[in-house]
Amino acid sequence: MFGSDSSCSDFGIIPTAISWLYQLIEVQRCKTGARFSIRISALGIRGKHEELTDLLTSQFSGEFG
Repeated sequence: MFGSDSSCSDFGIIPTAISWLYQLIEVQRCKTGARFSIRISALGIRGKHEELTDLLTSQFSGEFG
């Protein structure tokens, strides 16, 4: 986790949502000792023909797999 909640105002909605998700998971993990598995998808839909774009590919290409 980087920064504080106030620094999230500089990010877009996807990074902000992911940041909040991980903060909540950390709180629950500390309280209950639960383990979590997360899978995230983010698609952009645009145009008359509803062209799909994977919004995470360019950010994370090569880091996972």
